[in-house]
Amino acid sequence: MPGTNATASHAHLHPDVQFLLKYLEQICGRVGEQKDNYLFLKEVLKSRGVSGQLKVHTKLEGWCGAHPDPADNNAFQILYEVCEELQRYVDEPDVVELCYILTRPNMRAVLNIHDQVANQEYEPEIPEFPADEVSGSDEEDTNIKVVRLVKSVEPLGATIKYDQQAGTVVIARIMHGGAADRSGLMKVGDRVLEVNGMVVLGKDPDDVINYVASIDGAITFKLISAEHDKKPTPVPELPTNDFQPEAIERFPDGEVNMRAYFDFDPYQDGAIPCPEAGLPFKSGDILRIVEQTDQDWWQARKEGERGLRAGLVPSKPFQLGREMLKRSTTQVFKENAAVPQDGFKRGGIRVSSRSSFRKNKTKVKKVLYNRPLQTNIDPTDIPVYEEITLYQSDPYHPRPVVLVGPPGVGKNTLKDRLVESDPQHYRIPLPHTSRPKKLFEHDEVDYYFVSRQIMETAIKGNRLIEFGEHKGHLYGISFRAVRRVVDEGAVCVFTVHPQSLKILRAGELRPYVVFIKPPSLPVLRETRAAVNAKASLERLNERSFVEEDLIEMVNIGLKMEYLYRHHFDLVVVNDNVHRAFKELVTAVTEMEREPQWVPSSWLR
Repeated sequence: MPGTNATASHAHLHPDVQFLLKYLEQICGRVGEQKDNYLFLKEVLKSRGVSGQLKVHTKLEGWCGAHPDPADNNAFQILYEVCEELQRYVDEPDVVELCYILTRPNMRAVLNIHDQVANQEYEPEIPEFPADEVSGSDEEDTNIKVVRLVKSVEPLGATIKYDQQAGTVVIARIMHGGAADRSGLMKVGDRVLEVNGMVVLGKDPDDVINYVASIDGAITFKLISAEHDKKPTPVPELPTNDFQPEAIERFPDGEVNMRAYFDFDPYQDGAIPCPEAGLPFKSGDILRIVEQTDQDWWQARKEGERGLRAGLVPSKPFQLGREMLKRSTTQVFKENAAVPQDGFKRGGIRVSSRSSFRKNKTKVKKVLYNRPLQTNIDPTDIPVYEEITLYQSDPYHPRPVVLVGPPGVGKNTLKDRLVESDPQHYRIPLPHTSRPKKLFEHDEVDYYFVSRQIMETAIKGNRLIEFGEHKGHLYGISFRAVRRVVDEGAVCVFTVHPQSLKILRAGELRPYVVFIKPPSLPVLRETRAAVNAKASLERLNERSFVEEDLIEMVNIGLKMEYLYRHHFDLVVVNDNVHRAFKELVTAVTEMEREPQWVPSSWLR
């Protein structure tokens, strides 16, 4: 029977919901509701979520009389002690999975709330403030407004600060996409008079902040509109556990995506006005900057993550200043060894191009160029943020693949393997030289043979990516040679010193840069010994790697990554040449087929 089937289909629902559904159509008909509203309400009531919440509510009602004592009031600390103990068994897959579960944000949040309840921190005691301390007739001021917001799992999305001169608490920042911003009622600069009936004028700002943080549910603010104060006094913000910031105004040109090149943990940053308002991220994350009015703290979201509310991140000028201060005192900038000494030069600095001439079996002399000690740091060389956009590689003009890495790491081996895997698709750019052509050689086949004067003119005109000298003759890789390969529809593959990347990425070639990174020293010893790898030297053509070579390779790799990581599209650790080659081929293939994040300046 129809009635029986309907009852059976609602068997999983809460009894109260079943009763309401039975008479819903009659109720809506009596109050004159439209049919669309009736259908919407019916679907909501039939959802498993509503019924589940009602069942939980019923269970809690029956449990309310019990008051169990907590087994421990410091579960959060026990969590970290357990994780530290489990570190000794990280080789076990089950232990790794357990550590992953225990360290998830939701698990930490549950244990943190448990400790708050166990310690009875949910009943804040707010001092009573005498009403006679409030001066003036607020009710008669036409600039007074009452704002009511509902605080749930999502924070309110505002920060407050204390104006010492006026002795009042004011709204310092409104978070882009937060509850305060969506209400459209709160404005930056609004003075707070009362919070849920508690007078805040002249009170200790910490008490006000803690009180606001402790409130759950509806919060009613009594404010004096920002328009009432013609000259607001700039004052420092005070941290608060719940008020979080929101957008003051949008970018003039809209929101932008930026790649971050540093790690940020708001709880480890002493400069942030409100750690709870911060947006943590790792180097390489894509951030969508939604507001940058504040000179020190921008508002951003992580690209691809859900959620309306933005978080605070250091602005580019602010972080750049901190990075410059850090680098000015870092040992890597105090040593000439920051730049590996391995051969050719780019703009007066030695770089390597041995790999480009391997097919010609030419032993190129490693010309030593001394680099003066740097005392001034170029801000453009410090990675902080880079504005980026998605770009689809042109199949008829593919992006060149550029490999960089310390000497001996295997970048030339990977380059050769890539070219040999498909010689029609992957090609090496032909180098230029000023030496005379030999009998068996052909122009534009073995080299581009030109005069020394032409080579020197090309060097002065910055038309060579890298260059060097051997037995009085100049050799170099030109932009023209790379463009020729690209224009023929092939992927140009070559190696450079990372110091060449700045000028290479500033042009129109749009290279895909792969950093070949050495593994840890123990792994490097094992892998190089297993294949009897050779190290090329100036005094000896080649010999087996010794310990000093391996240590130098690791140190140079670390310095290269520190100095040039903002130029890298991919990092491949060469701990196994077969695995590294597979990773390289997979990434290069994806680069050609899928859109990639590239500097926005390339597309302007």
